Amino acid sequence: MEARRSSPSLGLCEKTKFDTKFSWNGDRENGYYSFQGYQSTKLMFDSARGVWLLHIFGKPDTFATANSTDYPFGTVTWEVQNDVCQVGFGIRLKLDLSV
Repeated sequence: MEARRSSPSLGLCEKTKFDTKFSWNGDRENGYYSFQGYQSTKLMFDSARGVWLLHIFGKPDTFATANSTDYPFGTVTWEVQNDVCQVGFGIRLKLDLSV
């Protein structure tokens, strides 16, 4: 799976701290499959909040959420928190996750 920008003006910049490639190992968490980034990001469903969560190990203030109970493939709006390119909280971006 690869995270791609849906257009040049929306999405993750080249210096993002989030992984842009993920692998699937067949593990389920909270009833959904989770995906491990090639370096330090995990994509998983957060059942307590009912959102998909991208989080970086060791960086609890840098994460992104998508309000969906479906797998977040295709173009989905994510709320990005404190990434290097979008410093701050609550930046909404359309990201394209493809398999």
